[in-house]
This record gives sequence, structure tokens and C-alpha cells, in this order.
Amino acid sequence: MPSWKVHKWIDKLFLGKEHEDVHKFLDQIGVILNNGYYKGHRSKWGHTPEYVILVYLLTKGDVDKTLSAMLHQALDNYVDYKESKIFEKLIKLLEDKNK
Repeated sequence: MPSWKVHKWIDKLFLGKEHEDVHKFLDQIGVILNNGYYKGHRSKWGHTPEYVILVYLLTKGDVDKTLSAMLHQALDNYVDYKESKIFEKLIKLLEDKNK
């Protein structure tokens, strides 16, 4: 599962802005419902298409936040923890290069 750093970087890359509130909404409630554990939180909350629709409705049609929710789910479905750590190293290299 990708870290929030990776989620926010993808937001910035594709949407021009980070949407941390979206990632908190999609992850934190699942962690609470899962007795404080991240492992397995996706099965509890936030990781089906219905939650993307919920983000759209709660944000009154904010397209960027809705796309952020879609990107969040796609990353969680296709990037595992090990790959996330590689992405984090790549992000650091790119950020250091742009300083």
C-alpha cells in the first residue's frame, strides 16, 4: 500500500495540488473501524467506487478531489508496500534534483 507521501505526490503530478484531506477520508476511518490497524483497513472503508461517488457528493462536485480519490484507489490496488518505498526514494531524488 502506498504511503500518503506517494499519494500526495501523484496528486501534485496529475492534479497540480495535494489533496491530503481526501486521503485521510479514504484511509483514517477504515483504520478506526479496523481497531487502529492499517493492515486490512481497505476492506472496512473507502476503497470501492461508491466512495469515489461519496467524495464527489461531499465535495459538491469537486472534480480534482474526486480524481484524487480515484487515483488513491488505483494506487492502493496496484502498488504494494515494497514498490511504495521505491517510489518514495524516486520522489526524494526528483525533489533533490529540483532544489
